[in-house]
Amino acid sequence: MTERTTYLDPDTRDWRSRKIIVRPHRWYATVELDLDGYVDTAASQGHDPELPAAYREAVARARDAYIDRIWYDGYSVEFSWGDGPRWVTLFVPYLHVEATVEALRLAELDHDYSKFHVLADRLALHVDDWLAPGERELIRDIDFDPPPGAFLSFLRDKAQRCGLRINGRATAESVWIRPTLSPDEKQKREDYPERYPGWVDRWSGYVEPEESSPRP
Repeated sequence: MTERTTYLDPDTRDWRSRKIIVRPHRWYATVELDLDGYVDTAASQGHDPELPAAYREAVARARDAYIDRIWYDGYSVEFSWGDGPRWVTLFVPYLHVEATVEALRLAELDHDYSKFHVLADRLALHVDDWLAPGERELIRDIDFDPPPGAFLSFLRDKAQRCGLRINGRATAESVWIRPTLSPDEKQKREDYPERYPGWVDRWSGYVEPEESSPRP
């Protein structure tokens, strides 16, 4: 894949033209909507250049799903992007670049954000299931696809971001894990349940069994 630009306005020579730029990298492609000149023009005419809340929400859902997929595949570097109205930046697995370009085009020209939600749903990983309480073995090619070591690293990072501890071990074709919730994190969820939707059903009444399956 080579770098390319798709213009959304008829006059491609106009500096105010909106455009989508695709830049390939080793693990993913950056798909970026350039609104720089367009925002300047809108502001000079007294219009609010901010993106609608529904637009930002749809983009954020897709971005989170993309980044999870890229990390799941073995990439380990953090991502950063701006949050203003001038640029909409997405880090996209190569298989979903064309769909993302179309989603940006529909969002910008037709105010249709549904394709972003479709992409987010399609790429969503079973992180909540993987990090549910209880010790278990996850099998490669059944429960997950990457090499076990890379998958365990991904789970450790996700567990840390969720405030969990994960006692895990990778074997040749599987990963053993036992996610746990520390007393401090449990208290935090009890004090602020609105910040942690779904935690009560999975964690509040869970008791570690006295006996667990033997690990290899």
